[in-house]
Amino acid sequence: MKNPIQGHQSEDQSCSTPRQTLPSAEVRVREADSDKPVTTAWEDRQAMFSRNDSLARLLVLCLVMVIAGTYVGVRVNQSWIAVDDGILAQSAVRVLQGQLPHSDFVEIYTGGLSFIHAAAFRVFGVNLLSLRICVFLFFLTWVPALYYIALRFTPPVTAGMVALLAIAWSFPNYEAAMPSWYNLFFATFGAAALLRYLDVRRARWLFVAGLCGGVSILIKVIGAYYIAGVLLFLSFLEQSDEQNDERTDHESAKTGKSAIPYRVFSASALVLFLATVIYVIHTRLGSGELYHFVLPAAVLVALILLEERNAREAASGERFSGLLKLVIPFVCGVLSPVIAFLVPYARSGAVGQFLSGVTSSTACLTITAAALTRTSRRPSARTAWSASPRAAVASRRSARISSAFRPDCVMSRLVSAAPVAELL
Repeated sequence: MKNPIQGHQSEDQSCSTPRQTLPSAEVRVREADSDKPVTTAWEDRQAMFSRNDSLARLLVLCLVMVIAGTYVGVRVNQSWIAVDDGILAQSAVRVLQGQLPHSDFVEIYTGGLSFIHAAAFRVFGVNLLSLRICVFLFFLTWVPALYYIALRFTPPVTAGMVALLAIAWSFPNYEAAMPSWYNLFFATFGAAALLRYLDVRRARWLFVAGLCGGVSILIKVIGAYYIAGVLLFLSFLEQSDEQNDERTDHESAKTGKSAIPYRVFSASALVLFLATVIYVIHTRLGSGELYHFVLPAAVLVALILLEERNAREAASGERFSGLLKLVIPFVCGVLSPVIAFLVPYARSGAVGQFLSGVTSSTACLTITAAALTRTSRRPSARTAWSASPRAAVASRRSARISSAFRPDCVMSRLVSAAPVAELL
């Protein structure tokens, strides 16, 4: 006879089947007293996406560099104009011989570009192609800065397309080592530095932006336009920072000080900026100048003036302090290369000659441009007669420099053709 208890136990043992083990998930929980962050799959995925995005940016930049370098590199030895390349080479050779622009010879620009080209002659040889190689190297450093700016607003592929479009419509149209291209390059470098400042808020990037402005002015005085634009940007940035300040108007009013003095100063400076823009181009003011220069400046000035209504009622001292924190590093950057450039002039006692030469060159170019806009395409006898002194000066300069070249050198022939091209 079976024992019921034993039968029940054997029944339970026979009915029991091995159960499938469920997969276990390991969960890491941060302890209350631990400083290590929790590692999750989401963070790992984000890190992977970040690495992929960085790789995509780098690949697009390399592709843009290859396309731009090839497209421009094969065209560097094209589009020669005697009056441009000859005058640039003449000034560079004089600097290479130890002369100072505006002191030992007449310079049509500020003079900094002549030192850059003299260094190119020393490295690559005294040849017109050396100037093209120099500006081409600057162009290659300009492409990443342009791509960086576009990347701030668009994905990598779109940024690369924008950079290629900007490249196609700029330097390849005329590959001469003209100062305006250097102004464009350094303005782009400065804009990239300002965007970097918005990310990290370090004053050294404002200094770098100012450094680009100072070098740009030393190349050609129109670099002052870049400096004016940056000052306008810094004014807008101070206003935006003031709007985002966490302190309330009531807390600011406890000081018993008014914001009116700063607002009067800001409005006066903005109106003066707009009036200066109009005055500079009033002699040749047309629809193109009105659209490209006056209208953008007027819109920006109006925007800053209107946004001042939303700014916090802070004391004028606080507003001035905030503005100076932005302006001082930038101005120090602007003055640094200018002071360094003036050291040789100070040693030779020729600072006055430099300033006189720069201002006279600028005034001469302005008057010439204004006169050309008022005359017809076919010059009159009076215009030709007024151009003859310029041709005489250019001929005398060409005669002085021709001894520095071999008779069979290409540069010698181009420099000798400069007076004829200038007169035409």
